[in-house]
Amino acid sequence: MIEAAFAAHGYTVDAPVSRRVDGTNLMLMTRGDGGVLLSHNKASELAEIDIWGMAQSAASIWLESLPLRLEKRSLVASRYCGFSTGIST
Repeated sequence: MIEAAFAAHGYTVDAPVSRRVDGTNLMLMTRGDGGVLLSHNKASELAEIDIWGMAQSAASIWLESLPLRLEKRSLVASRYCGFSTGIST
């Protein structure tokens, strides 16, 4: 569902379409000079979304407007505390 929402918002999937690393599915989608990395491990209900680029703030605001339960974390927390974040699918 989230992949379709990003695609409808102008993001395209970079080749290869997706990868699986240590049980985690990864998908990279880009738009202009920015992008999103979607990652999901089947052992969890949560998916992680990393957003970067000049439109990071706009993409974050748009993502928060979707009817999804989001859990945010700061970049510092993600690097030093190891907390997971994501969306409920």
